[in-house]
Amino acid sequence: MQKSFDAVGCSKKIILVNLEFLNTTHSVYRVLGKSLLALKQNYILVGVAWPGYVHIDDDFFDDFITLSAAGDLYCAQEIMDIAAAYHLCCVLPPPWACRLGLFTIPTCVLLAVCSHWSWRKRFATEIDYFVIESDIAGDHSTYSEKVIALKPGAMPFYPPNDIHYPRRDNHWADDAVLNIVCSASSMKLNYKLLQICQNVAKKYADSTHQIDFHFFVATYGEGMSAQSYQLIASYLPDATIHLSKSFQDYVNALSEMHISVSTFPYSGMNTVIDYAMLGIPGIRMQGPQVHEMIEAGMWRRMGMPEWTIVNDEQAYEAALCRLIETPGLRQTLGQQLQHEERWRVFFDGDATQFVDAVDAMIANHTAQLT
Repeated sequence: MQKSFDAVGCSKKIILVNLEFLNTTHSVYRVLGKSLLALKQNYILVGVAWPGYVHIDDDFFDDFITLSAAGDLYCAQEIMDIAAAYHLCCVLPPPWACRLGLFTIPTCVLLAVCSHWSWRKRFATEIDYFVIESDIAGDHSTYSEKVIALKPGAMPFYPPNDIHYPRRDNHWADDAVLNIVCSASSMKLNYKLLQICQNVAKKYADSTHQIDFHFFVATYGEGMSAQSYQLIASYLPDATIHLSKSFQDYVNALSEMHISVSTFPYSGMNTVIDYAMLGIPGIRMQGPQVHEMIEAGMWRRMGMPEWTIVNDEQAYEAALCRLIETPGLRQTLGQQLQHEERWRVFFDGDATQFVDAVDAMIANHTAQLT
């Protein structure tokens, strides 16, 4: 294992970042990039990933290690060896690193920290802290980890690089066809949302407006694609299903949508921003847990009205019907969302607040062990 610095003699503490994907259009880059660059000012960052999954690393990591094989069972010991060799003080797992290898690392390090990148990892005994912005944190009592709630804007996003978002100045008219969009990974699809969509499709079957449902589904492998088709078609046989596209093609297709629905209870942070930048109004569901609160918190941060944030399926369906039946309301909300000052709030924050929180967590944890 080659290191570009002396881990033993280095004056900076070392943090390992356990990755799966990282490229300029992937959600991890958009959510994680600015926080990583801010951390790099105070720490040595070592990235670890499976082969072929990470396409940018020089700007973000002092060292980057590609594992010898893809697959948790093949690389668990290798990850533990890396953790031991680097004398790590902390490990940060971003959201997609929900893998067995993640949970082998904390046995070799002082501290393991998750954030809104990583809400799928809650209730793992190997995780010490969960750091997250306060308006998307949900109820702190639903966490097994100690919650560090930061001010909104403490973990700013990267805008998508080199991606054109078409303007929609005349796209809220009372069109004959109304496109309703759900954009999510296949694991977030669920019967509660699909049942609401089915109810809406039946309600407006004889309406002067044609309701078309579009599902942009991120899948991995033919088997999962087939299962996604089968699930959606069982509720909405006429729905259009879009499988993985290039990001620009995805944005272009998304720009033709009129209303967005969310895959509650599982949030999509970057999806909300894409909807906002394209001026697509919609309904968000909220609940006590972090994965149920993220979209609602982001919607509020952009100043969307409270009636577009609901607590149950009945209210969700009613709010969705209100948008369908009121073109002027869709236009007002869509134009508000598309104003740059609305969605710039996610890009213009100060990541040094996140670094300060990591500093404090490491110092506190070290003091408890001495």
